[in-house]
Amino acid sequence: MVTLARPVLTDPAEMPTDAVVHRHLGQAARLWDALFRRVHEAHPAFEEEWRYYRDGKSWLLKVTHGSRTICWVSVSEHSFRLTVYLPARAEHTIAESSLPADLKSQFLEA
Repeated sequence: MVTLARPVLTDPAEMPTDAVVHRHLGQAARLWDALFRRVHEAHPAFEEEWRYYRDGKSWLLKVTHGSRTICWVSVSEHSFRLTVYLPARAEHTIAESSLPADLKSQFLEA
């Protein structure tokens, strides 16, 4: 079982700016920057919005395309977690893909 790192953006008064995110990510900030550079190049219509969620007591980055949520991103110390929601109609494509078997089974069993 995977142990999830605890989110670090927990202060509702501290908006997660690039500087704040980079401070927590350390060397992983390079991956963060590369990911979002690629997202912006490939999907310029995607929008990002930080929101503070009281139930989880942390800030999450919501990436959307129009009214559709593409993914959520949380920041932990030296890492970040990106959660993508895929529709059931993607099942066949994922099952036939070159993704590792454990990732395929996680999706198919969810």
